[in-house]
Amino acid sequence: MPLHFLPFGFDDCLVNYWEKVVQFDKYARETSDFLDSNQMFFPVEVSIKHLEVITILYELRKNAYDISFDRKYTTKERALKTFELFYNFNKTGISELRQELIDEYRLLIGVSSSKTVSANEYRLISEL
Repeated sequence: MPLHFLPFGFDDCLVNYWEKVVQFDKYARETSDFLDSNQMFFPVEVSIKHLEVITILYELRKNAYDISFDRKYTTKERALKTFELFYNFNKTGISELRQELIDEYRLLIGVSSSKTVSANEYRLISEL
């Protein structure tokens, strides 16, 4: 679609996406602080899952920064590239990591990851 057919309000869209990038920074900082302060309570697997999520979000943030500060593009072109960046973001990968993280926490508190498997069976399976 040619850029001259795109609707108004791209500055607002860029601001909205920029707010998401700032939220990623906040999530990464708070998660890192939390894990540093409580590392004796969590197994390495939980920390690794959090770090994998943070790595994905940092990569997304880096790409958003690159688009935002690249002055060879107009505001509309930066908005379009930002839309593309977030649209093409690997939502499946982060959803899988999220579910793995939930399962790790459920195991940590002694709850099975699904209703068909008991916590003890889940521990045995996860140790294999």
